[in-house]
Amino acid sequence: PSGELGNYINCGGGKNEGEPNTWADITGEITVTAWVKPDFQYWWSNYGPIVCKAIEESWEMRKSRSNESNPEGVSFYVNVPDIPWYGVGCSTDVFDYKWHHIAGVYEIYELGVSSEVIVYTDGAKEGSLACSGSPIVTNDSNVTIGDEDVFGGPVIPEALGWPGLIDDVRIYDRALSHAEIFGIMKEATVGPLASYEFETETGGITPDSS
Repeated sequence: PSGELGNYINCGGGKNEGEPNTWADITGEITVTAWVKPDFQYWWSNYGPIVCKAIEESWEMRKSRSNESNPEGVSFYVNVPDIPWYGVGCSTDVFDYKWHHIAGVYEIYELGVSSEVIVYTDGAKEGSLACSGSPIVTNDSNVTIGDEDVFGGPVIPEALGWPGLIDDVRIYDRALSHAEIFGIMKEATVGPLASYEFETETGGITPDSS
């Protein structure tokens, strides 16, 4: 999607209350990757979603919060105990008008005992935090790229979306290894759960090309 304010892509995956979970309700391991190119050198806002299943409700890749050690970076959040609401951030300043590859991983080593959230920037591991191995909390919202989908639209239109470009978003229902993430960055083929290339549009929902 373009960096025009208010632009976001609805990838579907949401449901009405009481309906069965969809492909987007990933409760175990997850990997989310994307190429991003911010068009601001620095952005003050505490929002800026890249791809998410609602802000702070399930899982989300987004601009780092202003209270983190590197607010010029990107963070990955999963809704499990021990992970702060602002997620786990990278150390690289990505607000430099250049393309960067970002990957967020939630890896479970022993269910209910140990797990880890890991963030990679341009193929390098840059942030991690150990946690308790709990399942990810789900919600009824759609997966969106570039903003948050709440009750059919962005949380605050033309204000809090991602400030720049986003490309080649991939969502996996497993924890990819460092080598696999590096391979994706170098355009190696690793079959994702979902992949959005933004080439076609059907009924307002961008189709999954995986």
